[in-house]
Amino acid sequence: MRYGVMVIEALLSLFQMIQIKIILGLDLCNLCRLKTTHEIRSTDSDRTLVTAMTTMLGLYHNGVAGNDYPNVEGWPVGYVPIPIHTLPFGGDPLLWAYCERRKNISLLVWETPEFKTFWNRHHKFIEKLGNITGLKMTYEDDHEKSFMLFKIWDCLNSEKIAGLKLPQWAEENMKDLEAAMSEWMPLWGGQDIDIETEMARLSGGNLLWQIIDRMQKKADCFQNNASECDSYKNFKFYAFSAHDTTISIQFSTYGFKTINYKENSVPESSACILVELWKRDDNTFYVKVHYLRLGREIQDITNDIVGCENGCKLDEFKKRSLKYKLVPNREEACKVTLFPKTKIKHEDDFKLAAT
Repeated sequence: MRYGVMVIEALLSLFQMIQIKIILGLDLCNLCRLKTTHEIRSTDSDRTLVTAMTTMLGLYHNGVAGNDYPNVEGWPVGYVPIPIHTLPFGGDPLLWAYCERRKNISLLVWETPEFKTFWNRHHKFIEKLGNITGLKMTYEDDHEKSFMLFKIWDCLNSEKIAGLKLPQWAEENMKDLEAAMSEWMPLWGGQDIDIETEMARLSGGNLLWQIIDRMQKKADCFQNNASECDSYKNFKFYAFSAHDTTISIQFSTYGFKTINYKENSVPESSACILVELWKRDDNTFYVKVHYLRLGREIQDITNDIVGCENGCKLDEFKKRSLKYKLVPNREEACKVTLFPKTKIKHEDDFKLAAT
């Protein structure tokens, strides 16, 4: 199976979850033909673009022939074409949040006690995997090549989900590979390392605050008849189609200590975080967060978010998220000298010259 392709089982799960939660759970079926109320943005990769299309199909599957799509022979029944917005893969500041400052901080991870513990525990297996696959993955090798560990796991996991028979070497090593991945991903996502807040802020703060800003604009425009509020008043659904790492990073901005909600495993294919803005009768607004994933019941995870233990008004959600905000903006935050004032717990393990 080609790396990066979404498997059928995951697509089916996502389609069904969207129908159950969005269409039935929130009673938005009457909105399915109002294209100006929904928008979706994706990273520029095969998997996420297909996921984006599946998400919108889940919303628009009850389209009316001749109204929402052409009523002609050969047109797929119920298919409503919806635009998917994207940017080149390496140039997306929102869903592929990478900049020089984050790159430099990522390099520091290789020097942390946490990474050294990981390497000491798994290096024999990783080198063995490199020999089997022909992919060199040693501690002294180019740091970027460590990503090969993820690519191997991703390909084999996709085949496993699809019910395909794995090669014998993969069957024999899958358990060790999953164990290594469950420790490898938190190192880069921001959980359980000394620089977790900074990594979470640079990696996920931009996306977190775009969601917050959209919810605030929606709340502000609820009873505002100004022309700039026209589009926000009707808007109901904004989606981002990205990666399992994107979900893990968002969890780090929620203060979770594991990369898959309460589990230290890679988020499943088709996993989805649903952030909802609700209004009470007194016109105050609050936030609910649900986690949707393959083969699981939909979970309300709001009260597990740090700062939302007793529920989260919109203002409370904003307040607890302030430390992840890129100030004054992403471009300027990425230019800031590396840790000029930041105190690091394992400071002695780093050879940094503050400038």
